[in-house]
Amino acid sequence: ALCWCIIGQQINLTFAYSLKRRLTEAYGSKIEYESKNYWLFPEPEAISKLKPDDLRIFQFSQKKAEYVIEAGKQFSEGNISKEILSRLATDEAIKKLTSIRGIGEWTANYLLMKSLRRHECITHGDVGLFNALVKLKNFQKRPEKQQILDLFAHYPGWEAYLVFYLWRS
Repeated sequence: ALCWCIIGQQINLTFAYSLKRRLTEAYGSKIEYESKNYWLFPEPEAISKLKPDDLRIFQFSQKKAEYVIEAGKQFSEGNISKEILSRLATDEAIKKLTSIRGIGEWTANYLLMKSLRRHECITHGDVGLFNALVKLKNFQKRPEKQQILDLFAHYPGWEAYLVFYLWRS
């Protein structure tokens, strides 16, 4: 999930899916069922052993390749895991995640929202969220982080749901 968040940073979803598929088919494993291949995402250990050039051939940017490899290293070395993040309060989990190179506030919140079902997460910096708020709230420009926090303050414990509804709008 963390790799998927990194792969999807600042690119369109169609291209992100292509990058993920290329990575998975090159370094993941597959199972065959009823004459069809089903690919499993690579294990962190496999990703951690890659070099950026291994991913550049699949059209990963240099930085995105470095960030995906770093995420693999963090997991394979046991510095981070779903279990570790589950035990932390949301603000502590965000702090831990953003201490890793290539993971910013959007990525940390998106990961916690989607993987750990943290309902209080807001994907700050998300273009889709900004566009929805500009459209629905008639902002003349992208709202600042504090404006978003002020709007979301009316829905404590439902922030992630609100993000999803705004994306759908």
